[in-house]
Amino acid sequence: MKTREPFNTWSHVFGAFASLFFIYLFFTHTQDRSPTGILALLIYGFSTFAMFSSSAIYHGFNGNDLQIKRLRMVDHMMIYVVIAGLGILKKSLWMTAPSWFSTLLYVLMGWVSVLIFPVIWR
Repeated sequence: MKTREPFNTWSHVFGAFASLFFIYLFFTHTQDRSPTGILALLIYGFSTFAMFSSSAIYHGFNGNDLQIKRLRMVDHMMIYVVIAGLGILKKSLWMTAPSWFSTLLYVLMGWVSVLIFPVIWR
């Protein structure tokens, strides 16, 4: 199968499988067996899997311009799903976290975006 962007496609396929492996790893080694902890882990794990999967499909799909545009939109939307999944996981595991911690996480994510902006812009 010929892909539009082979490296991006296969690296995201690897990320999707790695996320499934880490879901398994977290489930087998977690100390928090509460329903809230398990649900939060599932939400985060599968949001990560969905993000990498949609990105692999976007980078690998050979279609017309409209199809590529729609896949790119889904790819970008999945980033917000992962951010929400991470927020749910963080809040469920550390309910008493200070508010500055959440702020720090979002500021760090913003700066990562700034640092990779030249790559995204191309």
